[in-house]
Amino acid sequence: MHIITVVSNNSITIDKS
Repeated sequence: MHIITVVSNNSITIDKS
């Protein structure tokens, strides 16, 4: 599963499970 979370300050976190 690919989870892409976009948070403030243009920080992008991609979690590959």
